[in-house]
Amino acid sequence: MIDFARAGDLPALRALWQTCFGDPADYIDTFYRSSAYAPESTLVWREDGTPVSVVHMLPVWMRLDGEVLPGQYIYAAATLPSCRGRGLVSVLLEEACRLGKARGQVFSCLVPGGPGLFAFYEARGYRTLFKRRRWIWSPAEGAAPVEKLTASACDFSTFAQRRAAIFGQRNRFVYWDIGQLEYIFSEIQGLSGKILKIEGKSRQGYAVCYKIKDSLVVKELGMQQDALEGAMQALCAHFGVSRLEAFLPADTPRAPQSAGLVGFGMCRFLERDAQRGFENAQHRDAPYMNLMLD
Repeated sequence: MIDFARAGDLPALRALWQTCFGDPADYIDTFYRSSAYAPESTLVWREDGTPVSVVHMLPVWMRLDGEVLPGQYIYAAATLPSCRGRGLVSVLLEEACRLGKARGQVFSCLVPGGPGLFAFYEARGYRTLFKRRRWIWSPAEGAAPVEKLTASACDFSTFAQRRAAIFGQRNRFVYWDIGQLEYIFSEIQGLSGKILKIEGKSRQGYAVCYKIKDSLVVKELGMQQDALEGAMQALCAHFGVSRLEAFLPADTPRAPQSAGLVGFGMCRFLERDAQRGFENAQHRDAPYMNLMLD
């Protein structure tokens, strides 16, 4: 049966998460103790009173032609291995969309947990509407920077202000409220990520990075277009690496042709007007969704 999560379900929900995703117990506990978790936004399928499948519905918003549209982000959808093959997540997704529409939400979005899941969610009404550009960069290949930039530690307030300044006015931009964004800031650091501010005499931005052995992955780079390569040079110097992999908005004009597009976020509209608005957006920024819980 479908139900909302209850206070007494937390041990079963933690065990379900760890069984399905293999995350450390302290990481799972951090989520369930945070404001990101709400029982009334957590759908479960119960058997003998115990949750065996779950879908979390986190509130998100989309900026569209000057309006702010409410939506839901589907997170950590999972079913115990012994109960798979019965379509339980599919049933929960349908209920999540029905419930979202009843609550006034106009879209449901998610990031598949792996390449093979895009087809799974597409069969359930979601479409890959959010892509990113993957740029492999090294200082030897880069153009001379317009000015020297440096990277250093960044606090949450600076990060939030700079992210809003760089991406906040984009059209078709999916974003978190300030409380959820603060949780994501902490989650990035809890997963050994680094959030750095990048600065020069006249330019400033930030980067969300993960160093994996001798490689650097830049999950988000918020920087003026003419300073992108200068920022990447500063990051290589800061981490002592000779190359990096950066994920940038799909419409980044200074990215080379070799920086190919990769699918990232999927969306299912719950209202036809919102879907038409998305398709006919006045300002043709590429849709942008990033720094999601994925």
